[in-house]
Parts: sequence; C-alpha cells; structure tokens
Amino acid sequence: MPSMGGQCIPTYPIYEWGWSRQDCLDYLYRKLGVAWSKSCCRHCPYAGNKSGWPEQLARFAALPTEAAQHIIDEYVCLALNPRSGLFGPGKSLITRLHSDQVTEPITLAVARMKTMPWAIYRVCRLYYAPANAIRSLDNVLLGGHRTVHTALTEVSQLVDIPLTKNEEISGAPVRDGDRDIHRRLWLRRRCDGIYPTQEEFYTAAPAQALDKELDSFADAWADHTDVALARLERRVDTAIAVVQQTVIEGQERG
Repeated sequence: MPSMGGQCIPTYPIYEWGWSRQDCLDYLYRKLGVAWSKSCCRHCPYAGNKSGWPEQLARFAALPTEAAQHIIDEYVCLALNPRSGLFGPGKSLITRLHSDQVTEPITLAVARMKTMPWAIYRVCRLYYAPANAIRSLDNVLLGGHRTVHTALTEVSQLVDIPLTKNEEISGAPVRDGDRDIHRRLWLRRRCDGIYPTQEEFYTAAPAQALDKELDSFADAWADHTDVALARLERRVDTAIAVVQQTVIEGQERG
C-alpha cells in the first residue's frame, strides 16, 4: 500500500482476517481443488519448527536429489560462518536429518560435492558492535575437492599456522550442539565485548559463493589492522601465491 512521501506501509491481510494456516489451506482447496504442500525454501529457518518439521522431513525423504542441494548450500554457509546453521548456531539441517535417519540426501550431497569446483575463501569481518559488521569474501584459489584441501594444508604449513577443526561454535547448545567441522586457517579471532574487533580466516568449500565486499571495506579494514596482522596477511598472501603456482604447474603437466 503506497503512503504519503513515496514510501510503503506493509499490510498483512491474512493476519488481519485472523486466518490460520488451515484456513488458508481450506481456501486454496475450495478454489483450486489442490491440497497445497508446505513451501520448502532452502534457507528458511522456520522449516524446522515442531509443527512443520514432520511434513518438511517427509519431503526431504521423498525428494533426496533436491534435498541434497539444501545440504550443500548450508555446508557452504557454515564454512563461511560457523554460526549460520539453518536452525541457529550449532543446529544444522544435516544434523537434524542424521538424527531423524533421513540419510540419502546426505549421501547424495557428499558425492555431489566431491565432483564440484571448490575454492579457498578469505573471510574478513569487522565488527562495530554485536551483530553489526561489515564483511569481505574473496575466492583466492579454485580447483577440485582434493586440490583445494591440499592447497589449504600447504598454505598452513608454509606460514606455520595449524589448521583448526572440530571447535565449539559460539552460541551452540551446550548439549547436543554441533561442532565446527570445517578446517580453518585463523589469522585473527574476534574479541567479543571489545569493539571494534576483527575476524579473519581462510577455509575451503564448494565454489558457490561470489566475492563480496563494500567499496568502503578496504579502507575501514586497513584503519583497524595492526602491524602484527598486516605482517601475517602478507605472509599468507605470499604462501597462497606459491601454492597457486604449484597448482597451475600441476594442471599444465596433467
């Protein structure tokens, strides 16, 4: 609904009418003669609520090929941010499917990811306050699944920084919460409660995410980067260049 000043005032007719979900389903059936299925958006966290999950689970089981892509999408999201489980920090779709013994989509997702292009990503976040950050995402090396994982290991060895894996996830449930399954090369961890604070790491995932950075990010990042981090970034840049050249030479020989 348009308002004065060219802005919009949102309205929610179904809510205003007091309709329930069942009212909506009954209406659609009367008009179209169709029993309307629940939507199955890949990135919707509400799919896992108690009332909707049984129907959603049945669809994952009935359509494992489609469900596999949901798992891959979440895998990439978790690589770039371990706190981004579909149902909240430490509460992932893949864990929910495991616990409910719907494993065919997981098997298909794992097999599909091994055939996809992969990337090493550089992830930087500059936090000005809790949940208030600017971000940079940069694909620094492309290759197959094994090539990229080997390359990340080699970069780690060249700069003498061990890769982390299976760490606790901030905000995850104390009991039965997921752990971070992704390997990460950390250059700087954020300091909660102290702002501004920086977070920077490298990780590997299927090459689905596009590079993304605000025009102002580089200057803002440089303004908050101390000498130690800047020196470490240069070391990692050099190591990545060496590993990239090794990958290129291997491809040429192959």
